[in-house]
Amino acid sequence: MLSSVLSPIVSNAQTMSLVGGSMNTGQSYMVSWNPNTSNWFSVIAGRDVYYYKIDERVLSNVLEQKSTYNGSQEFSSISTTSLQSEALCYSWSPESKETFAVGLSNGSILLDDIQSDQHVFAEFTRTDPANRGKTSSPPCRCIDWNPIETNYIAAGYDKVPKQNCVAIWDLSRVTSGGFSGIISDTESTISSDYGGLSSLHHGTFVSNSVKKQSNTFQLPSRSYFTTKIVTKPLYELCPGEGATSISWMPNQSNIFLLGTSLKYIRLFDLRDSLAMKSCKPSKSFAVHNKSVLGIHFNPFDSNQFATYSEESVVRIWDLRKMPNPIKELNVASLYPASSQKIPPIISQVQWSTSHKNVLGVLTKDSNSIKLCDLAEQAKTVKYKISNYQTVFSSNNSSITSFSFHPNIPKCILLSTYSGFVQYTFLKDFTKFSISCHEEIISAHNNQIIENSFMQPNDIVSVMKERAKKAIGLDLKHNIAVSTSLKDIDGVIIWSWIHKMRELNKMNGRNQSNEQFYIGIQTILDSSIQLQNLTGQDDGAFLPFKPLPGTVSHNFKGHTISPHSEIVKHSSTTRYHSPQRSICLNVCGWDQEYLNALKSPQVASEHLNERSVAIAIFNMDIKAAANILGLLSDNDKKSNYMFLAYALGGYSDSRREEFHNVFNTLYPKLNDPYLSAAFGFLTSDEPKDVECVLEQKAIPVSDRIAFACYYLNDFDLGKYILSLKEKGLATGDIQGLLLTGLQSNESYQLMQKYVDRTGDVQTACLVFNRALTSKNNNSIADIWMENYRDLLDRWKMWEERAFLDISIQQSLRGESVISHEGTNPTQNAVTPFSGTTPILQASVSIKCAFCSQSLHHSSLLSSKGGRQAQLANKHGNSLSMPKSTSCPSCRKPLPKCAVCLMAFGSPSHSMGGNSSSEMDFCFSWCTRCKHGGHVKHLLDWFENHEECPVSDCKCKCFSYL
Repeated sequence: MLSSVLSPIVSNAQTMSLVGGSMNTGQSYMVSWNPNTSNWFSVIAGRDVYYYKIDERVLSNVLEQKSTYNGSQEFSSISTTSLQSEALCYSWSPESKETFAVGLSNGSILLDDIQSDQHVFAEFTRTDPANRGKTSSPPCRCIDWNPIETNYIAAGYDKVPKQNCVAIWDLSRVTSGGFSGIISDTESTISSDYGGLSSLHHGTFVSNSVKKQSNTFQLPSRSYFTTKIVTKPLYELCPGEGATSISWMPNQSNIFLLGTSLKYIRLFDLRDSLAMKSCKPSKSFAVHNKSVLGIHFNPFDSNQFATYSEESVVRIWDLRKMPNPIKELNVASLYPASSQKIPPIISQVQWSTSHKNVLGVLTKDSNSIKLCDLAEQAKTVKYKISNYQTVFSSNNSSITSFSFHPNIPKCILLSTYSGFVQYTFLKDFTKFSISCHEEIISAHNNQIIENSFMQPNDIVSVMKERAKKAIGLDLKHNIAVSTSLKDIDGVIIWSWIHKMRELNKMNGRNQSNEQFYIGIQTILDSSIQLQNLTGQDDGAFLPFKPLPGTVSHNFKGHTISPHSEIVKHSSTTRYHSPQRSICLNVCGWDQEYLNALKSPQVASEHLNERSVAIAIFNMDIKAAANILGLLSDNDKKSNYMFLAYALGGYSDSRREEFHNVFNTLYPKLNDPYLSAAFGFLTSDEPKDVECVLEQKAIPVSDRIAFACYYLNDFDLGKYILSLKEKGLATGDIQGLLLTGLQSNESYQLMQKYVDRTGDVQTACLVFNRALTSKNNNSIADIWMENYRDLLDRWKMWEERAFLDISIQQSLRGESVISHEGTNPTQNAVTPFSGTTPILQASVSIKCAFCSQSLHHSSLLSSKGGRQAQLANKHGNSLSMPKSTSCPSCRKPLPKCAVCLMAFGSPSHSMGGNSSSEMDFCFSWCTRCKHGGHVKHLLDWFENHEECPVSDCKCKCFSYL
């Protein structure tokens, strides 16, 4: 999916000051671009309507980010109209650039011809002109001009008893002459309320640094003119409610939506004769808890619209999916919580006309507009907006309204309480996408740019290399892969899991659902129970027997105390307990490894600084000197040779002499193991353990093992707890040794590790070991799905198959199959046998009437007779269906939308021997639920974009 980067606005915005004119500061202004020309716009301020135009050269220069004129920028005032009442709503004519409709607080709708001498040439009111001033009329709260049938205007009014709140006005009655009693011509007494046409006046843009300059427009007196008044609407609808918003459907000339003060949206269809007679809506939907203050259709999707209310919520709807919203935006999340004393009140919402799925949101008393990209959000209904851009007013005054330019991309017009009108251009929304093959593609200004960002240590590269080396289910193979890639964390984690598995097998637990992968903290805090006891146990149950040789021969009773024994070893004091022995084993300090270090010819895998340090920690100085000598021969390191000589003659009496040698060579020792080991060795009694325990460069497993040797029970518990808390805080994957794999803390730690590194591969494969039907977690499911998706993107189908098989085997409690080597097909254990049950299909077709499953094969009869001849005639190897009805309820089966043949039937249009079995299969659109034969649908969408079903506008094929 492409992501969006919403860039800041272009700095060279232009501002028009109207403070010194007839517009007053502190009042609310409404601005709107003229949809029929590129440089005209209107400003409504109370009882005045101002019309302006901008020099097209200025718009062109700002759009192309070229240098503009020196000094002030010229703009022109086209005209100004003074109204008899306050303007509450407006709408430009969809086809004439000179016609503007205004809804007034006295209930009238005026049509204003901007450049005509007559100017206000028509008035639509439900109040008789003869009774004007004697009777009150509800205010006109909202109007909308029909974009297709341009002679219709829909208007909404406040709630008044015994009156409808919606009127549909027919503009053609203004020009026609055959409507007696409907149209009246009124002379100067009416026209004098509106004023006359002004001459052309010039004003000056004021730059941001010169905000005090202003322009005053002196309006000449108007001559009298004639205004035609229409008092009877074409339709009056929706009694007993108040209208708060109204909008025609963009692609339907007879359907409009009405937002009411009773939280409903009413859908009216002028073609519905019954609804028109009863004045009631065809459909109704409850969409908010309060009045629906705005309805705005998406210019890129005629079925999608946005609504808002007095709440801090904008809801996005699809007429095909009513009554549930497809998205819900919490506008409060756009603002810092510290700045919100009360939830923000939405004052305006508008779709961008140049960027698909971008919605502009303005809140009351705000100096900024939030532009939210809805395409990048989650598919859930409710979510927090995280991808948005902020457009500020140039003078930091509160913004009263804004308008996206209908024709010029990225151009936005806004007005402020301080009397400024500003237009500006947004930088383009840069789209980019990162592939799983370390490539990035971006789109900007109709250009597509591709490049590669290959990085050797990038986690995607590392995961892909591991997958190529068949990392997965074989623990020893995983250790080898991690070692070859120098992945220390991987070596430690897989070695620990391998040790835990061996420990489980020692205790007779061979099945995965029986195995325990508990942490070291749990092991140390538990007593070890040797057999089932009927009495009460002192401590928590630990399901591991003591390792051989860790329990003294005079042991009595059934439960080993968690307290440790003090053991004198060489010149040092150590602590011993069966629990500590198990911890040493799983940390890799098992007796087999320690014995291997004593061999004169140490194995190559043990020839490293870690082995030297562990030998010293065990006070096996001879083994440490031997390994150092072998290291110096292999790596030609003279410093190691000197240390080996010094260690060869080490004793407690010569500790001071060795200390001097160590201090001389210490600056040249860059290895943390050697620094910690020799620091420990040369320290006085009691030995300094902090130089090892606080050495962060040494892995957690070795520090834990060292602590099990030299810390008492209290200090050991305190140290283990501190290590676990640090691991949880930093997302250190080695902290799993402390938490285990079957605790809530382990999932929290791994999630933090994934957030920090992006390594979903390790998370998936590690927790696959602890996955059982009783121990499942939704977080682990997310890791599994992400890793599956990666394998699919890399086209590693076989690795994906083995992963799915292993997950299912873990859930069933079976032994997980092995999969190792660079060519898995040669070394893998055969996963299936002849007795393996066949998995049932996870998707089936059901009857729309009785909901019984329909199988394609059950609808086909055996070959023979007349049916077989028909099948052969049409080139179909399958036989004709038994019936065109459901076998259970006998209701008709679904039909192909193209050929109208029932489900399971071959069609006469599929003649020829080239037809395949797939051609006769049925397929359905998951959105509109229409479908048909696969071949017919493919042929249809080669030449069409929309669904073959009449009146269905779904673009089914585009969703594949």
